[in-house]
Amino acid sequence: MFTQGMLIRDGAKMSKTKGNVVSPDHYYENYGADATRLFELFVGPPKDDAVWNDSGVPGTKRFLDRFWKQAAGDHRFSNRQTDGRDREMLGITHRTVRKVTEDIDRFHFNTTVPALMTLSNELQTYLGDEPVEDVYKEVIEKMVLMLSPMAPHLAHELWEAKGHATMLAHEPWPSWDEDLAREETVTMIVQVNGKVRDRIEVSADIDEAGAEEMALASEKIQGWLDGGEVMRVITRPPNLVNIVVG
Repeated sequence: MFTQGMLIRDGAKMSKTKGNVVSPDHYYENYGADATRLFELFVGPPKDDAVWNDSGVPGTKRFLDRFWKQAAGDHRFSNRQTDGRDREMLGITHRTVRKVTEDIDRFHFNTTVPALMTLSNELQTYLGDEPVEDVYKEVIEKMVLMLSPMAPHLAHELWEAKGHATMLAHEPWPSWDEDLAREETVTMIVQVNGKVRDRIEVSADIDEAGAEEMALASEKIQGWLDGGEVMRVITRPPNLVNIVVG
C-alpha cells in the first residue's frame, strides 16, 4: 500500500525489532477487510509517511455500516416532482464522481474516502427530506461503483441486493454530467494585503469585474480599507480576490 512512505506508530517507524507492528488479523476479524483497506487508503498518500491510528478502522467501519443502511434499507419516497433539493443532491453526487475519478487517476486515494463520506452525509440529510426514488437510485448506484475498488466486498453485496444480475467488476466506471456537476455558487475569499478578511457567496461563473465589485462593496472589506489607497486588485474568480492597499 505505501510504496515509498512508511507507517509510523507511537512516534517510530513500524518494525519487528521495535515491536510496534500492527497485525491486520485483529482488524479483519473485528471490522472486516473492507474497513481495514479503506482506512489504509484514508490515512495518507501512498508515497508519504503515515501515522497509524488505532481508532481509524472503527471509523471507516461506521461509515460503511451507515452506507449499507442507506443503500439496503427501506425508505419512504415521495411522488412529488423533482425540485431544487433533488438537483442539489445530484449536483453533489456528480461532483463527487468527478473528484474521485480525478483523485484515483492521480493516486490520491486518501482524498477519495473523505469525498465519499461527505456524499454519504449529504445522502443522509436527503433521505430525511421526502426523497425522490429515481434520484436516490442514481446516487446509490454511483456511490456503489465508486466504492467498488476500495470496499469490494460490501459493494458487490449491495450491487446484487439492488437487483443487478451483472457482475459489478464488469460494470463501467460511473460518469458525470458537467452541467450537473457545475456549482451554482462558491465561496469567494477576499484578502486585504494577503490576509483573509471576508468570505462571500458568489455565482460560480462570476467574472473579474464582478468579483472585484463585490469584494470592494463588502462592509467588512470597507472597514479593513479604512481610508487607505487601493493600489491594486488581483482577481482569480470565482475563488479569490486580493486587494493591495498602500
